[in-house]
Amino acid sequence: MVDILDLFKRRKIETTRQAPCTLENDIVDLTSDTDEEITVQVANAEEEQQQQQQQIHPKPDIIEIETEIDTETVCCPVCLVDISKLNLEFRESHVELCLLQPSESSYVYQSSTSPKKTKSTQTKEEKPKKPKRPKKPLPDFKIITLEPHKVIVDGFCYADGPSDKYFLSHFHSDHYGGLTKNWSQGTIYCSKITADLARKMFNMPEERFVVIPLNVRTPITNDFHVTLYEANHCPGAVIFLFETPLKKVLHTGDFRVSKAIINQFKDIYIDEIYLDTTYLNPQYSFYDQRLVIDSTVNFIKDIVINTKQPKGILDFVTGGSGGYVILVGSYSIGKEKIYLDIARALNTKIFVTARRYETLKLSGMDMSLFEKDKEEGCAVYVVNFNMLSHKAWLKRFAKKHIIKVRPTGWSFTRMKKIVSADGDYDDDQGDYYMNTVAKVLSRTMKRENFEDQLKSQWERGNILAVPYSEHSSFKELTMFSSILKWGKIIPTVSVENQEFPKWFEAWGKTDVSFDVVDQHYH
Repeated sequence: MVDILDLFKRRKIETTRQAPCTLENDIVDLTSDTDEEITVQVANAEEEQQQQQQQIHPKPDIIEIETEIDTETVCCPVCLVDISKLNLEFRESHVELCLLQPSESSYVYQSSTSPKKTKSTQTKEEKPKKPKRPKKPLPDFKIITLEPHKVIVDGFCYADGPSDKYFLSHFHSDHYGGLTKNWSQGTIYCSKITADLARKMFNMPEERFVVIPLNVRTPITNDFHVTLYEANHCPGAVIFLFETPLKKVLHTGDFRVSKAIINQFKDIYIDEIYLDTTYLNPQYSFYDQRLVIDSTVNFIKDIVINTKQPKGILDFVTGGSGGYVILVGSYSIGKEKIYLDIARALNTKIFVTARRYETLKLSGMDMSLFEKDKEEGCAVYVVNFNMLSHKAWLKRFAKKHIIKVRPTGWSFTRMKKIVSADGDYDDDQGDYYMNTVAKVLSRTMKRENFEDQLKSQWERGNILAVPYSEHSSFKELTMFSSILKWGKIIPTVSVENQEFPKWFEAWGKTDVSFDVVDQHYH
């Protein structure tokens, strides 16, 4: 199985999602649980022996979940690499990596049986340090202009821009990249949670930050204001609404569209929207996040209460009588809603490592639900994704029934190409884009279908791959952008994509009833 922690270690920290830039630090928030903190109760010799045996006689950690995948080409929505030949888990891993720590040449997992390189016994001569490469120029889409004012959003790893006012949307490495203890290019405006995390992670001085409360119109200068709104992405993530007497600009950062977010902005005219376009393609559709969480929680609760056992999982059926343990894969920030709701439904506490505990504390979590010192009374464990398939570590639960929950980035549900009534379409006239938008808005993803997917997975194994995305689906972006009144949309992900302007044009021509929103979030 793919080791996501290992993949992160292999990736270059040289670019952000939108454009290449040089990072001045090597800290990656996605691997907050260090190897020392993850206690693996085996000797090094035994571990090495097991790895050698696995290379000779490889065996899967779990029974693979069969998932129907369209035979058409499947491309990563971020880097556009063809990932059709990867199985579902490797596809999801690749996309998660691109979303949260992208590089110029995206890494596609490939298995390898090459022997490990041994360290040379020869003493290496010290090489002279290479001079630091100059920082790349700040991309235009990082600069928000409201004459005579300019601000910079999520652009910390570039050369100095036209402003010393920097705004940080949230604490994910592809947005804070470039921050260090000595960063001194300006003042950083952000939410309290994001400021606390940045100060703790990089030991930055408190005076470097200006904390702005949510939902309060805050003056930056006499004629320039900003309001921060909940982005429904991760703790501390916000949407920025910049205002001057003559112009309004909305910057979504990374966000998951919700009914509340649409209601927040549907009655005002916005001159420019800087939009999170991660999944701006109709092939990327997934269930409403709340539907996914509620259905998954109820399904797990039913398993635990009714002791529903999967078919054909020998290690599960023959487990001891020590009860259930639910292992939820997560990065240092994100996926909180699903494991919090599971713990509340089962009336249990959540065990985390000491470092994750501190991160969650800074994120404003109710820490009465978490334990970091004692595992007694904890049925839910939050772990790095790679630990879900770490055989040696999983031995500690040999006397328990294990349920693994793997929140995924997307579900790979694909829409067929939309054509007009006569079986043809004309790209030049925009028929395809308008027809697709209409089809997407009329499409409903039923709760019963998702519940059937959970049942199907459970019959095949003890792992539930849950389509829990913290970015907006194509339908949600379509509802958001068709209901809002705007003058221009600027993409912040895959900014050179030539199809985006055609979708923006189709949204501008589409009238969406709020009944469509109500039905989607029912």
